[in-house]
Amino acid sequence: MVRHGSVRLRRWSFAIGTSIVAMAASSAANAQCSPKPVSSSTTTNCTGTENGGLIADDYGVRVVVQENAIVRGGFDAAIDTRSQSATFTINGRVDGENRTGFLVTNGEPYLAPCDPYAGASPIVCPPGLQTYYPWANATISIGARGTITGGQALVSRQLFNNPFGSISVSITNEGLIEGTAAPPSVMPARF
Repeated sequence: MVRHGSVRLRRWSFAIGTSIVAMAASSAANAQCSPKPVSSSTTTNCTGTENGGLIADDYGVRVVVQENAIVRGGFDAAIDTRSQSATFTINGRVDGENRTGFLVTNGEPYLAPCDPYAGASPIVCPPGLQTYYPWANATISIGARGTITGGQALVSRQLFNNPFGSISVSITNEGLIEGTAAPPSVMPARF
């Protein structure tokens, strides 16, 4: 009887131990970008495969895609930012597949009260709300083993309803930036 009970105990111990090992292996294999969502208070490190893309819109965000890490997918792009001051270090792979690899856009205009101290010197604010036109600024460093690929590798796009918000992209490239979409066909001019 004791022998039978110890065999059951060993089976349970084996099953529990196997489950714990499987869970640990599963979490290591699913390591992605963390923390997510991206915030301005910490550096987001991508160490595994992130299949849902990455949106980095907070002010002053910092994202590092480590070697052997992959960021792919996303609705518009593998990495999409509207941040007013973002820094990206790409040592791994950013793959937009048939979409854009890396997209920088300015933000949507919004209404807010006037801030008399927003500029270099105080201003007199008109009564009521005023329209603000956000701008975007991204600094992208691509390491020797880093790649940005997609139908279009890197795109900066000014939103149609924000013609006044500027976009600035600074790139240092030691790796590969490659668009895979066929160039648009050229239609002959007709007179």
